[in-house]
Amino acid sequence: MTSEERIYRIMRFRSNGKSTTVKRNVTLSDAKAHCKKESTHGVHAGVTWFDGYSYMPGCAPKEYGT
Repeated sequence: MTSEERIYRIMRFRSNGKSTTVKRNVTLSDAKAHCKKESTHGVHAGVTWFDGYSYMPGCAPKEYGT
């Protein structure tokens, strides 16, 4: 299994301790590309937030187009 086959999720982390899943079943390169975008961090209503990613253990790659 190569690193591109591993499945990740993109999370939105907030300074108030709340986090949510933004997107699931992405490759490592897709997750990194997402998190490099200027629109994936900021401050809203006094809460600082940013998007990060984590590995989803136990998940198999999702097959598209089948």
